[in-house]
Amino acid sequence: MTIKFKKILEDAVQPVRVVNNGTGYNLVAKDIATDVNERGQIVLVYKTGIGVEIPEGYVGMITTPTGIDKKTIRMCSSPLLTGVIDDEVVVKYVTTTDVIPAVYNVGDVIANLNIIKTEDVEFIEFIDMTEKSATEADQSLPETKGEPTNSEQTDTVSGGEENIPEQAQ
Repeated sequence: MTIKFKKILEDAVQPVRVVNNGTGYNLVAKDIATDVNERGQIVLVYKTGIGVEIPEGYVGMITTPTGIDKKTIRMCSSPLLTGVIDDEVVVKYVTTTDVIPAVYNVGDVIANLNIIKTEDVEFIEFIDMTEKSATEADQSLPETKGEPTNSEQTDTVSGGEENIPEQAQ
């Protein structure tokens, strides 16, 4: 799959795959602005300097990077990117402390971009959430009423005693 991106800022960094079995692609801060939310908290607005084009049938999900637990900020929301993004990808974090927060700096990886395939689904309304649909009932295992249904559910331990699972006794 190819994801097109454009540099809005000349020195913007192309997203690269997260290393060490991570998911997604690193987004790097190229500029930081501040804002204040409705609760009077400082919001850090990290600018990546890039725009991306997400192909039809996919969504770009922004997630926090490894190491966020060492910071005193949390992502305001997990933005979803769809279609052509002409605007710059920005990631907002709110501070979680009243003292000087531990934050990301320009040049740091501030988030990960994960590309996720979306599926068309059909929603079917039903009243009782505990009722099983016909397809679920066909696929479910038979109820045993607490008794083993075959010899594989019991085994023998040393001394010749049968070891029957506690819930089956």
